[in-house]
Amino acid sequence: MDRPKSRLIWLRNPNVVRLLRDLATGTIPLTHDGLHQENPGELSSTCVTC
Repeated sequence: MDRPKSRLIWLRNPNVVRLLRDLATGTIPLTHDGLHQENPGELSSTCVTC
């Protein structure tokens, strides 16, 4: 990881925390479509295969 501090900052984002919680509990399916349906554009960087 080139910039570990930036990843720690990213993990403090409330939207990211909510997304990770919802993925872990199955509220959002762990699929490409599930990530894009949740918040298109805003969370697109979350999907590393895009």
